[in-house]
Amino acid sequence: MRLSDIRALCPKHIKKSPDSKSEYIEIEQQKTEENVSIPRLAEAKNYFKVVEYVIQRWMPAAGIDKYITFHTSRHASGTLLITSGGETKTVNTLMGHKSVGTTAIYADVEMDCKVEAISGFSSLFD
Repeated sequence: MRLSDIRALCPKHIKKSPDSKSEYIEIEQQKTEENVSIPRLAEAKNYFKVVEYVIQRWMPAAGIDKYITFHTSRHASGTLLITSGGETKTVNTLMGHKSVGTTAIYADVEMDCKVEAISGFSSLFD
């Protein structure tokens, strides 16, 4: 979700699944004006309240000088979803992208990681 959508969240956007065992967020995205349904993990209930604050506190502790925003963490989440085996179309839906091509950028990052991971093999053939 984008920060603007998270800020717009209110109780009416939280829905129960048909079996009442889980919840999901249903909201019209402010950027795309399209509806999106996203599963809501129980552990994430308080996550959005503190994420930007925590990010800003962790950066210096991790020795990262770059200015990191919530949007940067959104990109990191997309990349992690793809690299952990998420299907591009599923990640596309979760991220609320209009185009699969936008989501494919995360898959390109994954390919770069794969290339780097196997680059060590080239020394075996010298």
